Amino acid sequence: MHYLLIILLLTSCSDNYDLIDEKTRFNKKSGEIEILQESGKWIDKKKIIDEQNSNSNTNNKFSENNMTYFLL
Repeated sequence: MHYLLIILLLTSCSDNYDLIDEKTRFNKKSGEIEILQESGKWIDKKKIIDEQNSNSNTNNKFSENNMTYFLL
């Protein structure tokens, strides 16, 4: 009876992640790749890329404003 309970418990607990490497994993539920941060949090790779893109857009606007100033 105890063996049946243990087997039932193990089969009901499925792993939600596939490890790709030490700092990268695949979330089976969301279908996203997550990256381990220095803080210990797992963050979606898509969110990291979006943040980098928004930062580069801000830098591009700043440099465009500087170019306009120098052209005047």
